[in-house]
Amino acid sequence: MKRSLALLTFVFLAACGGSGGGGESTPAPAPSNNGDGGDSTSLAELNFENVLKNAIVPACFNCHKAPANANGKNFETYENVFTHRAAIEDSVKNRRMPDKKGRTMTDAQRSLLLRWLAAGAPRNAPVSFTSLQEMTIGEIE
Repeated sequence: MKRSLALLTFVFLAACGGSGGGGESTPAPAPSNNGDGGDSTSLAELNFENVLKNAIVPACFNCHKAPANANGKNFETYENVFTHRAAIEDSVKNRRMPDKKGRTMTDAQRSLLLRWLAAGAPRNAPVSFTSLQEMTIGEIE
């Protein structure tokens, strides 16, 4: 019986990659929770409210809010921004907007807006697998 137990223990340790000697192993890298493979913006920041406050208002509202509505584009609501998302992405990515009339957009604002658009322009923050794991059953139902 003792021999069988010892053999079973050895087989188990060998199958698990352990030696039983407390040897060092290389830890697996922590999974990224930012949704794009490296940028520091988290998934939680990729929502319309945050993008509106931190990118659209400071960089676009001089022209794209009532009553100005430059080129007929008003960016005060999610629906309006979502409707024009392809044109916004093209203009911001190619640095045609904001125009060069004294208006600027920081690299951080540009990055946030483009990442949000690339994520599908979600109204609310996307839910990651990690955040789902942290929810309780009551929060999910």
